Amino acid sequence: MKLWLRRKTNKGAKKMPIPIKHNMYDDMANLLKKELTEGGFVSNDNYPEDISSETDSAKRSYVLAWNMAYQYFNLLHRVINPAVRKVFWSGELESKKATLPSAQMRAIEAISLASEAGESLLPHMSYQIRRADFEDYLYSDWKIVHLHLDTIPSVKPHLQTKLVHFVERTGPVLFGYVTENGLYLIDILEHGSWAERELFEILYKNWPGIIEPYRLNGLTGTGTWILSSEEILRLRKAGIHINLEMSDGSLYRPLGGGLATSGANAQIVTHADDLFRRSQSVLDSIQRNIDQVVPKLEEKLGKKMDTLELIFALSDGLLPLFFEKSGNIPIYIEGLHFNTHNKSHKSHIED
Repeated sequence: MKLWLRRKTNKGAKKMPIPIKHNMYDDMANLLKKELTEGGFVSNDNYPEDISSETDSAKRSYVLAWNMAYQYFNLLHRVINPAVRKVFWSGELESKKATLPSAQMRAIEAISLASEAGESLLPHMSYQIRRADFEDYLYSDWKIVHLHLDTIPSVKPHLQTKLVHFVERTGPVLFGYVTENGLYLIDILEHGSWAERELFEILYKNWPGIIEPYRLNGLTGTGTWILSSEEILRLRKAGIHINLEMSDGSLYRPLGGGLATSGANAQIVTHADDLFRRSQSVLDSIQRNIDQVVPKLEEKLGKKMDTLELIFALSDGLLPLFFEKSGNIPIYIEGLHFNTHNKSHKSHIED
């Protein structure tokens, strides 16, 4: 791909076009896919949009990059990053404490200790966490996670992954809500209880403050959004946005970003779109400031340039960067300030 730009020459001389070469979308797709693979995750070229039969190479490159961006942000959204979190029990779970099986209590204690020590909870998470294309509708809707209640690393080969060695899977699972500094234990229900509205009711009853930002202020429900589990599952499957109505009439938008009609997470779609927008903005900025960019690069390289060839990269903060290819020189423009300090061009998913 080439963008023909012009740079200033000596007064009176004819301006000559300078080609900019880049493969931004290919670079983005390869970078994110490599990051996912090295992290132990499994990506899917054909999700959310299937490009298996796409013959237009430019469109295929664009969509593949968008698919990888979506899957990357999907994992950033779903993975519980290690952090020191205080553990809180709901009143409903606390009332069951004396009658919980010893194995479940040991597992809750292990999860609590790991959380309060800032250790990873991945061993207890769903096996599907390793799939970058997996849509967790419970999480997308209510931002509620489920954790398996065992402490023994599984002997099953498929649970011994590059990502993590999962504990044995259990029938009853622990449902919880995770914030930056808290792990809120809601209740224990059977695996598959993904639409039991009592989970959200317990969350609302015990910790209304942590979900207050999602409240639809000024609106009062009329019973329309008091849905059964079957209705919730059906609407999720159809990709229909679901507001949740409490028994007191208060309404809440989806805590986990909600679903688009495609079944993808609407919030993650926005994140992927935003990465594309910001990447194009940086490229446009280089184009607008080519008169400052080229002389600085020529000074760094010690030679004149006929072509500016760029490599796309991401900073640790997921900010788009472009590097001049031959000298691996990062180009950063803020206003008219040009920065060629050496920067690491990588991205990362923490686990």
